[in-house]
Amino acid sequence: MSSVIVLGAKGRFGRAAVNAFADAGWQVTRAGRELRGPGCLDVDATDTAAVVAACIDHQVIVNAVHPPYPEWSETVPKVTEAVIAAARAADATVMIPGNIYNYGRDMPPVLREDTTWAAETRKGIIRIRMECAYRDSGVRTIVLRGGDFLDTEASGN
Repeated sequence: MSSVIVLGAKGRFGRAAVNAFADAGWQVTRAGRELRGPGCLDVDATDTAAVVAACIDHQVIVNAVHPPYPEWSETVPKVTEAVIAAARAADATVMIPGNIYNYGRDMPPVLREDTTWAAETRKGIIRIRMECAYRDSGVRTIVLRGGDFLDTEASGN
């Protein structure tokens, strides 16, 4: 049976990934801070050794970790580094939610794979660095890009 670990399983994208993989018959491990119960791991996503240990037996790693925006500049690179190390150790594919921050305020009305990134904001620049780190790592990475990820549960968004 194919297995996936979802880091950040309590968030909107993480919950959707857990449900989609489970519905498709995958063995799903939910991981994140303070998760309890069967199939759950309490993992600090900034701790590379812990992330590698949690992910080692999975074919797919979903990085749905979404730190608070004020913590992005410190936390996103650490999580990215940990997930890349885990993917290398497990020979796993990584999936990440993408957004449109990379394209800047003057983005065209239709985005394509070859649309130039032109971020001017702190969040956009961090996202570009993150996606470049995955690309440059050689780890198989799938970016699921959308303007916003809607949820069936109230999220305060």
